[in-house]
Amino acid sequence: MKLNTVYSKQEFNKIHKFMPSWNYDEEYTDEEIDSFDEEIEDVLDSSGYITEDGIFLTNMIDKLRTIPEYWG
Repeated sequence: MKLNTVYSKQEFNKIHKFMPSWNYDEEYTDEEIDSFDEEIEDVLDSSGYITEDGIFLTNMIDKLRTIPEYWG
């Protein structure tokens, strides 16, 4: 799966500030997407859930987890 199938470029650019090792157009395995999910959750834990960044990250986690390819 590519992250560009989940996120807009603008959304990804904001995520990329927290997680610079991920690429928008790269194909990732299911295991790598699981790692991305864990990493974004760790970033959320350190940012706080009720901050502007925390709310954004929560929305991005929800967006990832609601697409059929995530469960595929």
